[in-house]
Amino acid sequence: MKNTHSNILIVEDNYDLAISLKDELSVVGYSSVNVCHCGDSAVNYSMENETDLVIMDINLPGNRDGIESAVEIQKKKNIPIIYVTGFLDKQILHRAKDTKNSSFTVKPFNIDELKANIELTLSAHKNRIKKLVNTVSTVGENDVLLFLKRFGGKLKDSRKSMELTQLDASGSLGMNYRHYQDIEGGKVNLKLETLVKLVKFYNIECEII
Repeated sequence: MKNTHSNILIVEDNYDLAISLKDELSVVGYSSVNVCHCGDSAVNYSMENETDLVIMDINLPGNRDGIESAVEIQKKKNIPIIYVTGFLDKQILHRAKDTKNSSFTVKPFNIDELKANIELTLSAHKNRIKKLVNTVSTVGENDVLLFLKRFGGKLKDSRKSMELTQLDASGSLGMNYRHYQDIEGGKVNLKLETLVKLVKFYNIECEII
């Protein structure tokens, strides 16, 4: 497996099932697996800790179910979601469209099937970043201004779709507010690590030249 050091969060209200799943994932090689038992705690945990993937039960107690919790998480961080559910219907699929990079596992599931889903989801997410690096490396000097302008436009569209202000976005990204404004305006050149950070946060497609 390529992603055994990834930080995985399990969100499951059934304590025994959550601990059993955590143990099974540890046995097959995942070294950093944590558990939350409700949507609110999952949102808070994801905001405060490095999280690469969330395995989210849809039917959760409390103020938010699994889909609502995933939407709230992705307003602040671009984290892929694997939904766990006892059944799939049109309503669930329709609501899940509000989340990006999401897939489903139906109970009861085989641990090998879940492991394959985890690997595919994490690899697809990481490939987006590789595509960015390849895109940036092929931008010629004459294309830099066009790249920055189009990239800034993508940021603005993505930020608005997440219902964030520029101040919210800059704070979540740990960036200077004025600097973030200039990035959206296509007025400033960017370091590669900054581009990667923005693409990961917003889940931006990279073929924008």
